[in-house]
Amino acid sequence: MPVLAAAVLALFFLHVWTQVDPRLIHHRQQPVYLLGWEFFAEHLDRPGGLVEYAWAFLTQLHWVGWPGAAVLAALAGCAVLLTHALLAKMGRRADVLPVVPVVCLAVLANRYEHPMTTSIGFVAALATTNLYVWTAPRRLGPRVLLFVVLAMVLYYAAGGPMLLYAALAAIHELLAVGRESPTKGRRLVGLAYLAVGAAVPWAASAWLFIIPPLEAFARNLPSVMVWDIASLAAAVCLYAFLLPAAVWAAWPRKAADVQEAAPKGGVGRALACLRRTALGRATASLALVAVGAAAAWASLDGRERSLLYLDYCVAHGRWEETLAEARRLQTLNANTLQGVARALYHTGRLLEETFAFSHRMSRQVPPALHLFYEDVKFDRISDNLLAFGRVNEAEHIAHEALEMMGEQPPVLKRLVLVNVLKGKPEAAKRFLGVLDKTLWHREWAAQCRRKLDADPSLSTDARIRHVRHLMPTADRIVPVDSEEAYLYLLQANPSNQMAFEYLMLHYLLTRRLDRVIDHLGRIRHFNYSRLPRHLEEAILHHINKTKGRRPIDLHGHRIRPETVQQYQAFRVLLRTHRHDPARARDALKDEFGHTYWFFYLFAGTPFGQTPPPPIQQEGADE
Repeated sequence: MPVLAAAVLALFFLHVWTQVDPRLIHHRQQPVYLLGWEFFAEHLDRPGGLVEYAWAFLTQLHWVGWPGAAVLAALAGCAVLLTHALLAKMGRRADVLPVVPVVCLAVLANRYEHPMTTSIGFVAALATTNLYVWTAPRRLGPRVLLFVVLAMVLYYAAGGPMLLYAALAAIHELLAVGRESPTKGRRLVGLAYLAVGAAVPWAASAWLFIIPPLEAFARNLPSVMVWDIASLAAAVCLYAFLLPAAVWAAWPRKAADVQEAAPKGGVGRALACLRRTALGRATASLALVAVGAAAAWASLDGRERSLLYLDYCVAHGRWEETLAEARRLQTLNANTLQGVARALYHTGRLLEETFAFSHRMSRQVPPALHLFYEDVKFDRISDNLLAFGRVNEAEHIAHEALEMMGEQPPVLKRLVLVNVLKGKPEAAKRFLGVLDKTLWHREWAAQCRRKLDADPSLSTDARIRHVRHLMPTADRIVPVDSEEAYLYLLQANPSNQMAFEYLMLHYLLTRRLDRVIDHLGRIRHFNYSRLPRHLEEAILHHINKTKGRRPIDLHGHRIRPETVQQYQAFRVLLRTHRHDPARARDALKDEFGHTYWFFYLFAGTPFGQTPPPPIQQEGADE
């Protein structure tokens, strides 16, 4: 058993660390944890609050990476040891059953949205059950008193997992203790334990904590979604498998049954011999490990992981990794498209490589991410608004994000910057006070406070200076992501390059080439060494469509000869298949799929087609 358990736990640790990635669990769940008595006291007014506090603290280690995997492996190890000890005390030693929780916990870790309260509550229930079965007095009165006290303490600390403790203790009394002392009174005690287990949550909901009965019973039990069959099966198995296992371990056996009956037949004798040999036990163990590994691997949703990792990279400003992950996705959604656009802008490639990425809008977002995208929506909008220089709107939306997500460090940091930009250093310090109570952002808060004490306007900070330069002088209510918004920003500050590039991209995506030409003159406010490639492509296509009737001022730039040659080759190949759009698309996608010409004609990149909004046609396409 030690070798098998060690091997399974090692594989579990490696799987969570390298495949699941604990950082993504933290990013998905985004637990709020603050140092100090005040935050701790908030968890004392409800059943299960202590387990939730432990979850909030331990999940912070996921933010680092491998320490989070070590925490989950430690909890899985506790589950293995406690299960083995419980079954042994109830009457039978088992080598295989104790590792079943590891497989269940691996599947739950794969789903990202399941909080660690599931595993902490499970381990707490197992530990309490072991404490009871190993230390319970033989006398009935003290025995019952110990059960009731442990039930109340466990319910206050963990909530719903107390029901598992009550059920296991009842099985122990009905079968294991009943086997040693087979009296009617002893067996009635087991039934009474079940009644007490149900009465404690009911009393808590009615008199102590004034919470709904369903919440009183289910708090911190596995959170399952009906659409997620893997999570449902793993959560049910985690809590339910112990009940038949305990019955099996505690079931009374006759003395004759203890001695293994001699197997009959050659096959039976061979199997019995195999079970008794080290090779046989090793084979069974390897088979179990293989089945568990297959279940863990199959339940990991690769697309969900990729979308989470892409969003994680965007949130941390890891632009190259964002683009690398986006290239691996065949379809994107509105959230990921915004992230890819930001990554392209910050790497100087928004008008150079946008159409090298999928513009196929997937409506099939993994169900587990629907709620996540709703939770982070205001945070992402606020971050974008601040990048454009719309400080007042960024502040308003950031406060909405606080209401949705709690005191998240990225939102708090943004509000610090916003208040500095608005000349309110004292208000900024109030948010720094909250950051002082976090585990991983205290140093940033201390450094920022020192800078504010020396220079309340942070006039030497590069980001502050950049955003302050972009800030409009007058407020105006405009949609967050629209032509009107970009024009408003450019009117306030013609050198707002992000607004210019997003405006040009907006026109390209909606195939409004006339508007690209109308606003091309704004390029003189920026230090482009040459025309961005997608603008070259749009201008060439516009000239071809309008037959050159409208002179175009390139404002000191010129279209590169290689771009002209590529367009000529594109038109030749297109003309070859002009009567068969499907064949034309297939012929053009490998060489020209990354160009604006391909997007314009086929309403999408080679990854898929998404028709743009209705537009006023400028002329007939070839």
